[in-house]
Amino acid sequence: MYKKEFNTHFVGQTRTDLPSCPSTNDFLKELLKNDKLTNGQLVNTPHQTAGRGQLSNKWESEKFKNLTFSVGLIDLDLPAVNQFQLNIISSLAVVKTLIDCFKIKACIKWPNDILINDKKVAGILIETNLKQKTIHSAIVGIGLNVNQSKFTTPHATSILNKTGRPVELESLLEMLCKNLEHYIFRKEDLNGLKKVYLSHLYQYQTIGEYIDGHGQFKGIISDVNELGELIVMKDTHSVKYQPKQIKFLL
Repeated sequence: MYKKEFNTHFVGQTRTDLPSCPSTNDFLKELLKNDKLTNGQLVNTPHQTAGRGQLSNKWESEKFKNLTFSVGLIDLDLPAVNQFQLNIISSLAVVKTLIDCFKIKACIKWPNDILINDKKVAGILIETNLKQKTIHSAIVGIGLNVNQSKFTTPHATSILNKTGRPVELESLLEMLCKNLEHYIFRKEDLNGLKKVYLSHLYQYQTIGEYIDGHGQFKGIISDVNELGELIVMKDTHSVKYQPKQIKFLL
């Protein structure tokens, strides 16, 4: 298929399309290691054979049906303390795409899974490279379930399952790149981006059921702090959680 030039400033302007690869993140990390990565470089494959999600979770994707791609960002000069901002930017890019293209009401399950009707439609893996106390570069990997209709887990879904219509992948990829770029350009707007993120946050300020190291409980998500920790009101006090310290009961 002919790959058109994206209507973006830098995201996707340099592009590699692979018939298959183990991990698009690893592909870009190798380019970065050899000082060959350009800002906004995109690597896309219809068949990722060893895709992984946050904290090494496996990512299931039927070949030729979905989007599995990564974007490399360099010269970010983002303070390390603001690392979670990359999660906010990438999560909002996916949510905005689903809203703009399909009018799908999607939400973000902390830290950066995207849900439709309590089922996962997208996952994001961000890997950063720090120099002293500054994030110099980042690899943003996104897996989005598009035209796949069946999954091995009942907790996954796709755009096709929601809308009933197949989607042209190339145009959708361009929109994702445009929206990612949109929020990258807003990266200095810390408070504004966080407000938008919270407005789409799953179970934000509502009672939900969770499991932590002490067992199952009901709590209320009240915030996400600058370090990306989830703040949950548990009983009469607030508790901070990092990924894997708390499980959502969907």
